[in-house]
Parts: sequence; C-alpha cells; structure tokens
Amino acid sequence: MSDHRDERGEILYMDTRGRLEAALSNELKSVTEYCELAENVKDQTLQAILINIIGDKYGHARVLAALLINSS
Repeated sequence: MSDHRDERGEILYMDTRGRLEAALSNELKSVTEYCELAENVKDQTLQAILINIIGDKYGHARVLAALLINSS
C-alpha cells in the first residue's frame, strides 16, 4: 500500500493508489462478511438480499481492481 508515515511509522496520509488499495481490501472483506451472514441466515428473503449485496460488493471490487491495474 502506498502511504506516507511519520518517524514512528504511523500513517500520515495515503496517496490515491493507497486509497484505492484500501478500498479494494475493504470491499473484499465485506464480501467475506456478507457470505458468512448469508450462509447462516434461515430466512430466504434475507438470504437473497445478502446475496444481492455480495454481488454489488464484488462488482465494486472488480472496478477498483481495474482502476489499480490501469493506473500502474
């Protein structure tokens, strides 16, 4: 991840690439969390909603990955 740190190693700010990488990581973590929720819910309507959200999150991750590939 591209970031700028102080003398203690704490992040001061991230550049655009670093922010894109962090956003991609967050979307992929969200996919995992929603998958776990969908696997454990009994209500089929709620499960369908969660699966729809998973698709949205995965789509976001694909767009962010494409932006990262095209910005290198």
